[in-house]
Amino acid sequence: MRKSRKAFAIILAVMLAAAMLAGCSGGNGNNGEKSANSGNTGSAAKTDNNGETVKDNAKDKKLEKFVSLKFYFPHGGGDPKDLKVVQDEINKYMKEKINASLELVPLDWAVWGDKSTLILQSGEQADIIWTANWNNYYSNVARGAFLALDDYIDEYAPVLKDPTHMNPIFLQGARVKGKIYGLPTNKEITQPGALYFRKDLVDKYKMDVSTIKYLTDLEPFLKTIKDNEKGVTPLFGADVSWFKRVNPAWDEERSQYADIPGIGFAAIDLKAGKAVNYYTRKSRIDHYKTMHKWYEDGYINKDVATNKTPLDQVIKAGKAWIHGSTGQPGQLEYWTSVLGPVVQVQDNVVVADTNSVTGSMIAVNANTENPERAVMAINMMYSDPVLVNLINFGFEGKHYKTLEDGRLGPPDGAKTWEESPYSLDIQWEFGDMFLNKLKDYNLADQFDQLKKLNETVEVSPLLGFVFDPELVKAEVAAITSVEKEIVDGLKKGVIPVDESIAKLTQRMEANGLQKVMDEIDKQYNAWLSAKK
Repeated sequence: MRKSRKAFAIILAVMLAAAMLAGCSGGNGNNGEKSANSGNTGSAAKTDNNGETVKDNAKDKKLEKFVSLKFYFPHGGGDPKDLKVVQDEINKYMKEKINASLELVPLDWAVWGDKSTLILQSGEQADIIWTANWNNYYSNVARGAFLALDDYIDEYAPVLKDPTHMNPIFLQGARVKGKIYGLPTNKEITQPGALYFRKDLVDKYKMDVSTIKYLTDLEPFLKTIKDNEKGVTPLFGADVSWFKRVNPAWDEERSQYADIPGIGFAAIDLKAGKAVNYYTRKSRIDHYKTMHKWYEDGYINKDVATNKTPLDQVIKAGKAWIHGSTGQPGQLEYWTSVLGPVVQVQDNVVVADTNSVTGSMIAVNANTENPERAVMAINMMYSDPVLVNLINFGFEGKHYKTLEDGRLGPPDGAKTWEESPYSLDIQWEFGDMFLNKLKDYNLADQFDQLKKLNETVEVSPLLGFVFDPELVKAEVAAITSVEKEIVDGLKKGVIPVDESIAKLTQRMEANGLQKVMDEIDKQYNAWLSAKK
């Protein structure tokens, strides 16, 4: 065969060089499967969804060498007991598919923010890393910590641009200056906000919580608990941030204002076509006054500013009764599994904006020595159900059992999932969530409901707009520092509103608020012009 190739090489040295190298690349241990959607992009040929060859990757010498990759992500509850056991199987599977290993490196949520930033700055190996708009995505992009992935996606992860596989809204919202630096999890595009009430207390006092449209409607129920349930804090932790429909003024302003990703202190006034102070909107001031009244009335725990006890623990201990979270299909079942029987009330706000589609992403470290293989591994996270379920759930029999309806339950001998020696359970953090199996507390048709939700969302007029703070980064940093001093107290109701808003505004203006607003206006108008 080598002689034959030499003969061809003499005749067609240039034209067939790539093809000859592909012929010599050898087996890949997967019985000839070469579909890009199976994750097999590192051997003889990469194919599209119809099985047609789209590119010969074997000509790239980098793909012939075995490489080790590291995937960093946040996780609560410490490392699973059997992490190494599952890790070994992942590495065996990854070597067979793309001639690489993938080390899982979970970090506790309590240290994730600081430690992940330090890892990116230190040069420590971290090829793939979780990120989000609310967890340093834009700041890491601005300082060059993440790799632009557009060209790599075209070659090594085409599944991400297949509109039948993933809604294009995800990548549209993830772009920064036209480039893709983070890959959103393929899941629900957005989620309504929700409140979860302990069902025993709802039933005991015959509460009709379905009458709650705005957060302000909550007050009579808080009073009932305060007057009748000694030892139960009506609104422990002031945990209402997920419920967006805070008061009637919010509905009145809904079509007028749009939030700016990465900038908490400003919003776009769509009618005026310019940036405005987020905190001086009527809906925000009214909301903060409601929270302050509730704090003064004793509905919120007096140590709310300093008490960091997880709310789910307080509820399970019988000392609280309301939990705020998202309200997409399956969340009621999930929180029931965590807290016991609960009743859900949604805010019914489902808007797809830049923040919602970039709420959970994975990125590639700009300093990785193996960007091609990292993106190939990511391709598997979006297309290979074997890998996805292995990462999340481990081995059948040892870490879970399959129930009659196809959902998963804890393994024999374990009464709860917490007792399983492995249940990483980070479906929402990476890849294609819809490739996962469902757990016993999930709805049987949960993924179908989420896909239906994705088809009916309202799309924000600001989807895809991202403010670049580079020219005003000193001002943004100073204003953000002022926010941290004051805004948390407003949200939790512990400080008087009018004087605090006045102080906040004065200090933001002193630190260059108008300069930032002018820069936002400039970029917003340029973005609008580019869309025409």
